Amino acid sequence: YKHEIDYKIKDGQVFIIYDAKKAKATGLEAESIDESQTSIDGKILVLLTDNGDLAFVKGTKLTKVATEVEGFMISADGTGIVYLVDDGDDETLYLYNTANKKAKKITSDFAEDSIAIAPNGDSVCYYEQKEGDDEPTLMLFKGSKSKKVTSNETYVVGMSNNGKYIYAIAEDDEGESFLYRYNANGNKDKIGPCNAPLFYFNEDHTQVIYYNGEGGDYKSYLSINGKEGKKMSSSIARPLLPESAQEFQNGYSITVPAKDLYNKVYVCQNDNNSSVWY
Repeated sequence: YKHEIDYKIKDGQVFIIYDAKKAKATGLEAESIDESQTSIDGKILVLLTDNGDLAFVKGTKLTKVATEVEGFMISADGTGIVYLVDDGDDETLYLYNTANKKAKKITSDFAEDSIAIAPNGDSVCYYEQKEGDDEPTLMLFKGSKSKKVTSNETYVVGMSNNGKYIYAIAEDDEGESFLYRYNANGNKDKIGPCNAPLFYFNEDHTQVIYYNGEGGDYKSYLSINGKEGKKMSSSIARPLLPESAQEFQNGYSITVPAKDLYNKVYVCQNDNNSSVWY
């Protein structure tokens, strides 16, 4: 797989590389790029410079998004960028749309780094903690406002298109870690025990592969539409993609270009031995 866009730094300037060899100056100054990410189709590249400037590239055109940015996350399709700005007094979270080039303020009470953006870029889930609150609250931002999902202690790992469902890790009453799927009203489906920080999602995040085990001996499970996970393998099973395909990763969550994860080929690894299964 070859990205349609790449970059390089020369004499304190950012250049865009396209057609595998041509270079174009962008006017963006930087000594280095702190973080970069490309959409799953390779058509949108997002850059965060060492100066705190956030910008995205589409085609050969660079568009500056914001300054004083501490971190960002893009959606799998590249249409949404959620980013955190440090303005000295507060840390403010924003959602930027690369199509209309407009940003929406989400909150100035951002609590922690556990966050997810929908694959289609229209919604964000995050943790908010207002002054006087003992614990942070899981919130869902969609459209122009946020709503409370749950105040239970959770760790977000992904969400589906349009913010319909949120996947999160939480402990049950006995302290065991489980993967849950929450809806926007805070109701949840218990998918299954999960204690490994790696998740494979299909394109719209309606299906997820997760892992559970101990001592390096992990089993693989597949959940479809929030139902209880079904065992796939007594080892770690990972999708085997053709060379023309591109994985998209945000943290420990990986989106693969597939509508269905069930009828796929997998590499199963256990005790340093790999095998291919379908």
